Amino acid sequence: MNGMKTTSSPMESLLEELVRFHKEAEEIIARRIAEICRETCSACQTPCCNEHMCSEADDSYFLTRIIGADSRKNSGKWFDGNGCMLQYGRPMLCRDYFCDELLVLAAEKIVPVRQFIKDWKLVYKNFASNRSLLVVGPDAMNTARLEKTLVKSEKFRQKWMPPTS
Repeated sequence: MNGMKTTSSPMESLLEELVRFHKEAEEIIARRIAEICRETCSACQTPCCNEHMCSEADDSYFLTRIIGADSRKNSGKWFDGNGCMLQYGRPMLCRDYFCDELLVLAAEKIVPVRQFIKDWKLVYKNFASNRSLLVVGPDAMNTARLEKTLVKSEKFRQKWMPPTS
């Protein structure tokens, strides 16, 4: 590289900012879900995770940017029989699903988690032609759409991810 620093395009910079936002949101929701699921899910004999759910992570241009090409395991699947091996880039379905047992045992804790996820999905909604950022391909990416999505992500951050002092 001859000591020269490479600069990314404005679109790449916006995409990277959205990737950082997504990972921050995933960290928050993963902690909340872990608190809800800790006892029940660890004792469950039939985990809810299923390999076929991984297809959204495989098919999503945005999620594959989060996951990264070299983190693919098991021929592009991240299910090891005990659950998902992905820390980041899980399909939204995986974050939004609660089995019937949890819905009974932890109903009051699930309500705010579901609201968080609903608001999170709205950040990505209508990215291009009424389609979510999570389902469009690279051909739908442009600076204006990414900037609009970043504005929505900032509103989400203000509501759900207040700065800590």
